[in-house]
Formats: sequence, C-alpha cells, structure tokens
Amino acid sequence: MGLVVVRLGLAAGVCVVIVALTKRRRSKKKAKIASYCHDPNAEDSEVRQRLRKFFRLNPDNIHCVFDFDHTLTSSDSAQCHDHLALIDDEYMRNEMYKYLDFEHGGHPEIRNKPIQEWWHSVHGLIVKRRITWTKLKESLAQTTIRLRPRAEHALSALLALHIPVTVVSAGLEHVIDLVLRPWFKIASLDDPNVISNTPFTIHLVANRILFDHDSTAATVRPHPPVTAANKHCIYERLQPFFDSFTAARKHILLIGDSVGDVQAIAKIPHSTSLKIGFYNPKNPWAKRDAFDLVYDILIPHTASLDWLDSELRHLLPSPHFTPPPSTPTSSFLEDRKN
Repeated sequence: MGLVVVRLGLAAGVCVVIVALTKRRRSKKKAKIASYCHDPNAEDSEVRQRLRKFFRLNPDNIHCVFDFDHTLTSSDSAQCHDHLALIDDEYMRNEMYKYLDFEHGGHPEIRNKPIQEWWHSVHGLIVKRRITWTKLKESLAQTTIRLRPRAEHALSALLALHIPVTVVSAGLEHVIDLVLRPWFKIASLDDPNVISNTPFTIHLVANRILFDHDSTAATVRPHPPVTAANKHCIYERLQPFFDSFTAARKHILLIGDSVGDVQAIAKIPHSTSLKIGFYNPKNPWAKRDAFDLVYDILIPHTASLDWLDSELRHLLPSPHFTPPPSTPTSSFLEDRKN
C-alpha cells in the first residue's frame, strides 16, 4: 500500500501552499483556467500548435526544464524513493513503509510537521543505517521505473537542437542517473566541476547521496534537500550556472506533473514560458484549480511524450536522427565518493 500512495503524497503539501498563496489573488479576479488537451498526439492538437508557436521564438533562445517522477517517467512508474522500502535492511524497510504510507498520515514522527521534514528524516535514515551502494543498486533492481514512452527520443531531439535540458527533481540523483545514463551524459549541478556544455549532456538537480570510501552512505546533499515545496530556490542555489550557461535562453519550456514543479522556473530570469502539465483527475492531492493557476495547458497523465518528440523532429535536419549511446568515463559511485 505504501508504495502506491507515495505517488499521491509528496506533492500534497505543495498544492496546499500554492492554493493558499493564491487565494487572495483569486478573490480579486477570475481564476485562470488552463486548456486541457485530451489527445496531445493529434497533429492539430492544441498542445502541438502551442509548441510550434513557442519554437518559432528560436531554439537558440530556449531552455527546457523537466521534473522526473511521473513526468519523464510513466504515470504508473515507481518513484525515486520507493526502492528504499526494498533495501536489504529490516529496520530500514519497516521505517520506509511508514514514511511512504501517506494514506494513514505517514510516519508518526513527522505528522503535522512541515513537508520538508519528510526528506530530512528519510535522508537521515539512509545515513544512519549506513546503507551501501550495493544495497541501493539491489533494491533499485527490484523496482519498476519506466521512462514515459518517447521520453528518450524527445530528450535526444532537444539536445540535438542544442536546447539545454535541466531536470529538477525532489528525488534521488542516483536513480535518475541510472535511468538516463544509457542514452545521455549526466552532469550533476551539485558539483560545479562537472557542469558541461558537451553534446547530449543533461543537467540534473536532485538529492545526491555521497559515499565513504567503503561505499556506505555518508551524507546527502544539498542542504537543505530539494523537496516538493522548495523548487523555487533552485535559481538562488545555482545562480552562477543559470546566469552563465542559460543567460541568453529567455524562453523556458517547463514540463511537470505537480503544482510544485512549476516553481522550478519561478526565479530564473526569462521573458516567455510555456508550462505543460500531466494531470490526473483521480489524484485527490492534485486539484484542478491549483493546476489551472500555474500551467498553460494540461494533458492526460497517461500520455506519452510523442507530441513533443514529433514537433522537435520537424526542426531537425534529419527527422530520423538517433543519438549515440552515452559513454561515461567513470562510474556513478566513483564520482560520488567523499
């Protein structure tokens, strides 16, 4: 049960916060209503028409920001923290089931506390239990994390067009890295030494476990962690990167699946944005009016990314472009030892 309800719980606090912050504004003017596109893959769908107009702004001036869980991954995929409940450590498993059981209020120790306490507590547990890289990999192998259909194709097309791609996630970096690394080079923005503008590099902002030389978890960065409630702090944390690498990119394409995902671009300087959200009407934590306030257009949570890939292919010299596989020069673990 815990592994199922986690998909509903992490964004819940964000919805409440956003609605509260905008309640006064809505009382003064008519509430914004995002368009809803039932069939985004149709040639004449509104989302594809909006994308065509957006890309006419010039790809050289565009920066694309994605969420990871249930945005780049499918709506029925496990999320980044889910595999921690399968760790070969009985105490860890029992505690994680409590943390993931949002249906019954989550772990008793953090009930009625600010939402960020979930991340502080879970990450502290990883370090306290001295979880090894081997155990993390073994538990992840038991977890089904699937990219959304056509996700790797859409990402490849963006990078082929030299459109920077930044993934901002409240999840765990090692999970995202292992899922995307078969196709792309990954540069963690937690370490400015690996920021790279080389082809097929995705820049990643997420929570990063650092390991001791015996491959046991020593700490989790950044401090404070990236959560569902503080993605608006990304620009302040990484201002040198955004001011240098994406300074000329004044048009932002944001794709997410929760209200909090939109906050990732709130403070990044830009003149134009197109915000597209995967929306699940059966999710009790994702109220439609909260989505309407922050997204420009909504699409079904079960949709593929074919609509994005198809529009990008029109901009490529060859619509049959296929990227080469990633050839990382070092292992994930070696890059993340203290």
